[in-house]
Amino acid sequence: MKKGVLISAMLILLLIVSGSLFADVQIESADAVTIIFTYEDDSASSVNIAGDFQGWNAESDPMEKNEEGIWTYTMEAQRGETILYKFVVDGEWITDPGAPDTVDDGFGGKNGRLVVDAVIAMQAGDEEAAAAAAASGGLNFSTTFKVRSDNKFLTRDLAVGDVSGYEFNSSNLVTDSYWNIAGSVANNTELNLELKALSGSTTLYEANALGTRIPYTTFTDGLQRLASIPFSPVTSLNGAIPSVNKFTLTYSGDYLGLKTVAATAKNTSNSVIYDVVKANDANDGLLEITNGEMLSQLGPVSLDAMIGLTAQRGGYGLFNWVTVGLMDLMDITVNYNVHSPSTELFRFNEDFGNAAAIGISATPLDILTLKGQYLLSFGPNDTLDGDAMAGALQANLDLDGAYTAGLTLKYGGDNAYTIFGDDGHLKQGNFYVELNQSTQPIDMFKAGVDFNVGMDNFDSIDTEALNMYFKPYADLFLANVLPLDLTAKMYGKLNVDKVAEATDADQPTASKFTEAGLEVAWKGISEFLKSITLDYGLSFGHGDFDAAEDEYPLDWVYNTVAARVGLDKGLSANVAAVIRSRGDSEDAVDSDVPFGFGIGTSLATEWEKLNTPTLDLNYTWNADPFDGGSSSLKFSDDHVFRLDNLTGGAGESMLRFGVIWSF
Repeated sequence: MKKGVLISAMLILLLIVSGSLFADVQIESADAVTIIFTYEDDSASSVNIAGDFQGWNAESDPMEKNEEGIWTYTMEAQRGETILYKFVVDGEWITDPGAPDTVDDGFGGKNGRLVVDAVIAMQAGDEEAAAAAAASGGLNFSTTFKVRSDNKFLTRDLAVGDVSGYEFNSSNLVTDSYWNIAGSVANNTELNLELKALSGSTTLYEANALGTRIPYTTFTDGLQRLASIPFSPVTSLNGAIPSVNKFTLTYSGDYLGLKTVAATAKNTSNSVIYDVVKANDANDGLLEITNGEMLSQLGPVSLDAMIGLTAQRGGYGLFNWVTVGLMDLMDITVNYNVHSPSTELFRFNEDFGNAAAIGISATPLDILTLKGQYLLSFGPNDTLDGDAMAGALQANLDLDGAYTAGLTLKYGGDNAYTIFGDDGHLKQGNFYVELNQSTQPIDMFKAGVDFNVGMDNFDSIDTEALNMYFKPYADLFLANVLPLDLTAKMYGKLNVDKVAEATDADQPTASKFTEAGLEVAWKGISEFLKSITLDYGLSFGHGDFDAAEDEYPLDWVYNTVAARVGLDKGLSANVAAVIRSRGDSEDAVDSDVPFGFGIGTSLATEWEKLNTPTLDLNYTWNADPFDGGSSSLKFSDDHVFRLDNLTGGAGESMLRFGVIWSF
């Protein structure tokens, strides 16, 4: 069970009804307030809080877990302040499910919202003042300003010429700052506006790639560019006049809701099994029209309706859905998407496309969820056959965490599409089965396996390829049984394929081990040493199936190791290394750079008059494991045990240092 608890603006209404207080708020003085955020999830291995008060950093503010499985975080606030926040649970951004007040985050989701004066008034028992403070939260401004120096060195010969050795190659001044204004602009109307204030790179020095003595950008050129910045700081650092990066304006009425989105802000998404409508950049803008709260519950029937008018994808289109819920037992969702590439609204040409879908989600038992979805795509010149269709079935069983199982079956035609959704979810031209199982027989141990099988042509199963993988994993949670906050996780992935042979119906079966990983995390070690996380990842690359050898030839092997250390006073250190090995096949990757590493550190200063800037420093050699140039390590999307960038940075060395301010 997950439960987010935090007093914020609209919590006032709940408190009036329930008469209880969910968050611990201590008033220390006339100007200072101490707020304790809490989040309940005993199964999570890590929970962080991120918000406008700390630059939305997903790693800098971990929450602490007590014996009851409740995570807490304590912060200081000021009267008149409005706080926006989210939780980061095992790397996933989550809107506090218990936040009674939320605002659009500009990405199709919601941020929790806390109005400090409303909290103070409510604790004092003044319900009218609390409600007034919550309603007058107004607009909240936040920004994170980053500036750093990127200095590149070459660790091998330049592409052409005779320059060799550890050579200084370039130096750039990088700035990044997006200013966010969010909050209430009128009754039931919320604004989320993000300005691209500073986002650019200024070259201070760049060597000549041909190895000559005359650089592309000399130190004199770089000094000239630095000296010119005070004459026009914004345009010099940004490269252009500041512009709107995201824009969302939302009206939530009793009977009608309106939302207009533009630039890189996201539209609202919708999915049953398929992402028929995916959160994408709004580009030229869109308007969403929804039913209000007074029309969302009609007796035993719930209703969620959306009409989206959009100029996305360089033309006009619609994405619409209606979801009808029947007594919390079943939801039926009907989608219809249409798009024309024409730039004139009433001149739909012959290239316009349509996609219609119907999905059903049912919960016949508390432990069982069943889903099904069918999609048909069509246009003026499309043939309505099996290639234009997609279908999926899904079943999920959850025995209170002791045993969980999920089964998904998908069929996608070659020409099936969603227009505004994720066509990858359709498994176009493929029949696909996925089975996920996990069991947690005791508190300290969890194990599971993911199984996946796909085939290109279901009608020709005898001769078509079958691609399968098995991914077993196991987790140990020693904190649940011992006074030691230690977790260990491990996994492996094995591909077993039935290889297609046009002249042989008895297809060969071949296997290849593709990856494995291990992570050990120890938290709450001491007051100074907060945490240590060790990661190991192993990856194998294979070539095409060799029929003569009856195997997949091994092209390369990558080993990655990483250590993340959290210390007191906002100090952290990260170290990572990559070992690259060549395989045995003739086409194997010839690794000229077999070893690379990176080391980074960040320090949150105590300069409160400067809004507590964070100093950041990292150095790399023949590998770049860091995320966006910061000192935070970047891991793969699928698993936290393997570094994401296995080949990047080879032949280079980087020295980066900078500062980050949050306001």
